[in-house]
Amino acid sequence: LVRQPDALLVFVGGEAEPGFKAELEAEAGRLGVEKIVRWAGNVDASSEAGLKELIGWFDAFDVFCLPSSWEGPSQALLQALARGKPVVVARIPQLAGLVGEENGALVEFGSVKGLATALTELLADEPRRARAGKRNREIASCYGFDRLARELEEAYRQALG
Repeated sequence: LVRQPDALLVFVGGEAEPGFKAELEAEAGRLGVEKIVRWAGNVDASSEAGLKELIGWFDAFDVFCLPSSWEGPSQALLQALARGKPVVVARIPQLAGLVGEENGALVEFGSVKGLATALTELLADEPRRARAGKRNREIASCYGFDRLARELEEAYRQALG
């Protein structure tokens, strides 16, 4: 926070897990950062209004962070890539090859210092964020529904001979 005094941490989602928000609110209070934390709650992207809200959140972010130890290329991560956001994620096998220095940062799961360093460095480096965002749009295009459907259809054709 010293190096990024204008930083704002926004949590979108996460309310499906009982006690998650309360635990994070208590931790923010204990650390004295509750004034820079916002809680957007869950966003239902199944409606047009919800989808617009979700896109609005992604577009407002300078960096997307998903330090989960179990979520691989989740829908949220793919949406962040598609919106051209640099990403900071935990170094887990499911994300090997998807995220690296060219499009964000990998941090060891549970490393608060590593997470803070990666976020601070990205927030301070607008040219790097722009390069990462451009790369992430390219990566996300590989995960488009039409392309995946074509590849699945081709795999079935090959399997059926």
